[in-house]
Amino acid sequence: VGTGVLLALPLAFTACRDNWMQLLNLPQRRRYFYGVTFGLFVPIIVLACLAESIGPVNSIGGAIFGSLITLVIPGLIAAFAGEKLLESRLEQKLQWAIVSLGFGI
Repeated sequence: VGTGVLLALPLAFTACRDNWMQLLNLPQRRRYFYGVTFGLFVPIIVLACLAESIGPVNSIGGAIFGSLITLVIPGLIAAFAGEKLLESRLEQKLQWAIVSLGFGI
């Protein structure tokens, strides 16, 4: 588990930092880059040091992503891209029910 977290953290953190910089409309200057990196990294490290075990965090993350992959994402694809393929209104409502079920789990 530790090796997986150690290897996955840089990938996840880089995406998180880049998305925050885009969300806040910050330029890719060194000052903003280091400020956002420090502002995100310190709370993450503090929370990691306070946690006794990362098992529950990994379990919750796995459950959420499993639900997204199996229920939400296919349902959204079918609801938006496949509207022409769904023959009846009942099928469209069932697709939205699957998406809602995925968010509810």
